[in-house]
Amino acid sequence: MLHTTFADSVLARRPVGASLCGEPCLDAENGTMFAQRLTSTFRNHSHINNVLTHIASGRWDRIEDALATLLTSSTEVAPSSPLARNVLDLLWAEGGITGRIMKPLFLDACRASLSPPLAERCAGGIATLASLTLSNFENGHRTATRLPPAQPSNAESPTGFKSGT
Repeated sequence: MLHTTFADSVLARRPVGASLCGEPCLDAENGTMFAQRLTSTFRNHSHINNVLTHIASGRWDRIEDALATLLTSSTEVAPSSPLARNVLDLLWAEGGITGRIMKPLFLDACRASLSPPLAERCAGGIATLASLTLSNFENGHRTATRLPPAQPSNAESPTGFKSGT
């Protein structure tokens, strides 16, 4: 039996060649609000709380800022902050115990807090940033690089946060 995850379905539904064209996952207001919700979600999970407390030296405001940066920055440029790169790796790469816990937690938060089009856009944007960061790592780059220009997508525009959450 083939098991399809939310992340797989997000990437499978995107038309070939479609991208966010450098647009952020979320606008500034929604990105900041969702970063606050994610920070709260991660603080309430014992293992994730411990790991993020360690990598941010106990500065949860830095975790929230890194999340907001990832959610509201262009998807053409890899994150330059080491903390943002670490958080991005935990959100998407599924490496180690923490990544295997954190990615589904992130995707569940997307589904629970955002409208379906916005949840897909958010997951797709994080996937794009993660692949860009991985590509830079594999090529030995330590600085942010730009993706080549992409063709605009005819994707439905996001509607924002779900009501009642």
